[in-house]
Order: sequence, then structure tokens, then C-alpha cells
Amino acid sequence: MTMDRDLNRRVSEPESSFACLTKQIKDLHDDLLTFRSETEQRFALIDGRFDSIEGRFDRIEGRFDKVDCGFERIEGRLDTAGGGLARVEQGLQALRCALPEIVRDAMRAVLRERGGTSRAQS
Repeated sequence: MTMDRDLNRRVSEPESSFACLTKQIKDLHDDLLTFRSETEQRFALIDGRFDSIEGRFDRIEGRFDKVDCGFERIEGRLDTAGGGLARVEQGLQALRCALPEIVRDAMRAVLRERGGTSRAQS
């Protein structure tokens, strides 16, 4: 009988250690499954937030595209107005050059009509 007890003791020690180890592995497995579930939930929440932010960025990008088109139209109008302004400036420059002659000719005509003389004639 002592031999049976000794054999039972020898067999029960590894079985007991194996049972303890099995419980620890099962608990670890349960903890890992819980962690996985919580992590997936958190990532799902984060993905939802990113989708929301991405939608906002898409709307902002659309608004910026509209603003950009508006600026392009304004630039086109300014280019057109700038071309017109350049023509006005050229006309004013030509007028500045011609103005002394125009005034001189007008004064001569007025003086001739009055029968007067200009300084050059006196």
C-alpha cells in the first residue's frame, strides 16, 4: 500500500500542477478575449470618429473649392479691369502729352475770333 500511496502522490502532484496551470491559462484566455472585445469596441468608436472628421474635412474641402473658384472669377475680372485701366492710363498719358497743344490751339482760335493778338504776335 505504501507503494500505491507513493504512486498516487507522484501522479497527483503533476495533475494538481497541471490543473492549476490549466486554470491560469483559461483565465488568461478569458482575459485576452475580454481585452480583444474591449479593444475592438474602442477601435470601432475611433473609426466612427475618424469617419465623422473625414466627412467634415470633405465638406470643408468643398467649401474651399467654391472659394477658390470665386477667387479665380475675381482674378479674371481684375485682369479684365486691369487691362481697361491700362488703356485708360495710356489715354491719360496721351492726353497729358497733347494737352498743351490742344490748349494752345484753343487759345489761338479764341484770340483770332476776338480779333486779338497772341503774345507771339506782339
